[in-house]
Amino acid sequence: MAGRTGSPASRWSELRYDRLLPLAARSRAAGRQYARLVGAIELARDRRRRHTAIERIVRWQGVSRSAARRIFLASLASEALEEADSIFFMRDREALLRWFPDRREIPPLAGPTIFATLHFGHPVLSYAFLRRATEVDLRVIVRGLDAANPMAGAKRRWGERKIRWLHDLTGVESLWTDGTSIARARDHLLERGPLFAAIDVPGEAVARASTVSIAGDRVSFSSGIMALARMTRCALQPVVAISHPDRMQIHFGRRIEPDSDPTTPLFAELETFIRRFPGEWWLWPYVTSP
Repeated sequence: MAGRTGSPASRWSELRYDRLLPLAARSRAAGRQYARLVGAIELARDRRRRHTAIERIVRWQGVSRSAARRIFLASLASEALEEADSIFFMRDREALLRWFPDRREIPPLAGPTIFATLHFGHPVLSYAFLRRATEVDLRVIVRGLDAANPMAGAKRRWGERKIRWLHDLTGVESLWTDGTSIARARDHLLERGPLFAAIDVPGEAVARASTVSIAGDRVSFSSGIMALARMTRCALQPVVAISHPDRMQIHFGRRIEPDSDPTTPLFAELETFIRRFPGEWWLWPYVTSP
């Protein structure tokens, strides 16, 4: 393998995505083993990230450091489980359809809507479910795999593979975060077509950011989706999805109507998911203060 002469980080990335992840395609049980193993290794390998996450969890959740460590470990495993479930369902699309929840759980769409999610649980597969279940032209906005979104080579190859599979699964291509794609997203909303997007991209990773208060901390997140919602006067529907062995569970929050700036009420609603399911949110060590 070419990465043997690279950095420890690149060697670990190649081991994780080129050798371990394919084993997760064998079964859902193998995928959960992969998630537990990767979570434990990720917890051990980055002391600074671990410290930042634990301190934030202690403040936000009001728990002990040992409990915060367990929550952070669960969040690392949650991100790895999303990879494992994805690679398993790439092989067995019929199993994926059986794993989706009942479409009657989806709140009715009343006018232009952005389904707003987090880097939490199963964002990609929840989009796939909603696109299939709503029977409308739901489109997803994602960050492109470009120089502004740096990844190790093996992780980038996995990301590119997953995006190709998602396009094949849903029958449409993703919208990116460049100017042309955002213009298309605006037109889509104005034509009453819904969108799906993660709104918790850290502020330092984007050109435009806004500051919100979560658990008493002032933190910075991308403001692009909020600007799009204000521009089109569309509603925002909070949603997160969590993997279970026999099903995917979808949680919907209170719909945010376009009466005023949606930033504060939307993040307040999504904060309830982080408080209820802290081990499902992947970004504990990555959010930034302004």
